[in-house]
Amino acid sequence: MTEVPETLAGLVLVAPQTPADGLIWLREAFDMSLNCSRSLADHHSFYVAITRAGGRMGFDALNDFGVAETSGIAGIVKSASHEWPMVHCRTLDVENSLENSIEDLETVVDAMFVAGPVELGIEAGGGNLLTTKLTKEPAVPKIDKNLLSQGDLVVVSGGARGVTSSVAYSFAKEYQPTMVLLGRSTLSDDPYPAAIGESDIRNEILKEGKIKPVELKDRIAKILGQREIRTNIDKMTKAGAKVEYRSVDVRDGEQVGKTLSALESQYGPVKGIIHGAGVLADRLIVDKTMDQYDNVANTKLHGLNAIMQRLDKRSLKCLVLFSSSTGRFGRKGQSDYAVANEVMNKLAQFYRTTLPDCRTVAVNWGPWDGGMVTPALKNLFAQEGIGCINLEAGAEYLLNELAVKSSAEIVVLGSTLESKANQIDRKFLTVRLSVEDMALKDHVINGKAVVPAALMAEYMCQTAVVANLNFAGLKEFKVFKGIVLDFDKEVRMTIFASAPTKTENGFERVCEIYSKNTGGKEFLNARAIVVLTDHVSTTAITSQLNRPTEKHLNAIYPETLFHGPLLQCIESVYGCSKQGIAGQVLGSSTPTKWLKAPLTQSWIIDPLAMDAAFQLMILWSNQELGMKSLPTSFENYQQFKSFPESGCEVRMSVTSNTPNKAIADMEFLDADGQVIAVMDGYEATVDSKLSAAFANNQLEHSINC
Repeated sequence: MTEVPETLAGLVLVAPQTPADGLIWLREAFDMSLNCSRSLADHHSFYVAITRAGGRMGFDALNDFGVAETSGIAGIVKSASHEWPMVHCRTLDVENSLENSIEDLETVVDAMFVAGPVELGIEAGGGNLLTTKLTKEPAVPKIDKNLLSQGDLVVVSGGARGVTSSVAYSFAKEYQPTMVLLGRSTLSDDPYPAAIGESDIRNEILKEGKIKPVELKDRIAKILGQREIRTNIDKMTKAGAKVEYRSVDVRDGEQVGKTLSALESQYGPVKGIIHGAGVLADRLIVDKTMDQYDNVANTKLHGLNAIMQRLDKRSLKCLVLFSSSTGRFGRKGQSDYAVANEVMNKLAQFYRTTLPDCRTVAVNWGPWDGGMVTPALKNLFAQEGIGCINLEAGAEYLLNELAVKSSAEIVVLGSTLESKANQIDRKFLTVRLSVEDMALKDHVINGKAVVPAALMAEYMCQTAVVANLNFAGLKEFKVFKGIVLDFDKEVRMTIFASAPTKTENGFERVCEIYSKNTGGKEFLNARAIVVLTDHVSTTAITSQLNRPTEKHLNAIYPETLFHGPLLQCIESVYGCSKQGIAGQVLGSSTPTKWLKAPLTQSWIIDPLAMDAAFQLMILWSNQELGMKSLPTSFENYQQFKSFPESGCEVRMSVTSNTPNKAIADMEFLDADGQVIAVMDGYEATVDSKLSAAFANNQLEHSINC
């Protein structure tokens, strides 16, 4: 591969239209990602994978085997979104014909950077953007008695131990099939049948002479593993199944072929497959090696292909692929495992399309209470609020799932142990703004459009909120550099929200906004902490601030304030004195009136009310200090309820001021005098030069000579 620069602006991986061997491309793409990882991970860059599963992530008639394989690249991108907080990660699924014109390519590029979830698809014809959504459905206690018949041949990879053996036992108990368990372990006679447990086995081995600690540990593990296999075989046999164990490396196509040929000669065609083989090799992407990828991916992918290529698929009645929630959501440290399981998901879609008489499902299991989930991992999941799936309950659920004709991809999770906020990882959104957005067209200073500070605060809130938590406020909001643009330019803002941190009163997410100037240099524009809570307060808050009684103000718009019609929101001023100012302000119009492409259809804070408060400070500083002002920061903003459409009263108490700045506390009150929100420690910069800048509030158009 060509030498990778120390810093990359981005990496885009484009899957081929007609892959001859999807797994070869997938491996090369993963290798390229590893080689570029250190050049992407530590700065604001982008990492995009474009797949070809039809624009709907393979959920509609995926009939190309190679495309199903290459679609697995989405797994590393989704995992990277958890590992690389400064990188814009996007996996974009398109139909194969979507690049036949410049317009098509522009659609793809726009979708690569549009705000939204990591995983998107472009609907056929270059239409709507689509994403996946989990739908919660209760388990239906129903079993298809006709799915398999007694004596049907069922092949189970990885089914002699751990989680897969629990599922195999449930099949044995329900259908009494002929079950062949494929595993890499060899079975030999127990050398110490009288030794009850690990301690007794250790003592028996030590009687034979000196042995290295590592060798001792391996011998004990091998004996205990073989005992577990025998116990599971005996358990399935007692449940009514005929059970055989074959020592086979499922990655070896020749071994698998000979084994299946011998089995079908003896028992007839294979009617069911449970592919549960899998291994882990957790490492961050920047530390991952291709040897680790090969071990993890080949066990899943080559193992399934070796089985499917060597049997008559037309005889299959059921095909169960063990996938993982890691494939659906990505996971820190498990990029290779995510890729392998995402391929499982898409192959399930492929086989469901091409084998309509076979019940095919890829089960994206959450962590099990057993198998590869060690006690240490279980504790980690508990800290993240994720419960583990009970072995018996999970196996029973799978039988229920096979009885219904639902999606080829399903997600099964254990119960939540703590607040769901602990499952939320870092998040990025990107937003494009221009003077076509009325919020900028009516917010012009010194001939250039400026993104309002209140709108930046709103974008932070929209990035940080999650469905199961309530917005409570903002802390430590600060504008470091305003976002300014010319009439014919647009700006792309990147809004970053950290993973939630638990506090005494709820959860907090650090949010930052970045943008680039026309020369490509990136700036930190603003930072704040968004406060979330899992409860709703119903206590009415009483005002603590009084209205000023004096009132000697010049005209407001356009003499003092620069704001255009959309932002001219101060209806009246009740009073203005050295102590502060109070006024009645309008309710905000909808986001669609402010923005050409809003992220949501409603506000979290009311940016017009917040901007009105900043405008009142301009009126105060102009009246009392003889100079205009602009917002720079505030210490704390608490919102107790939604802003009414009818507007509100804003009261401001100025706590201190100097020739260059003013600091104030504010309240936002409804018509009944109850507090909607409070803002403490608001700070504005006061500058005599702002008068001229405010007066120049029309966009300057370039003149081409």
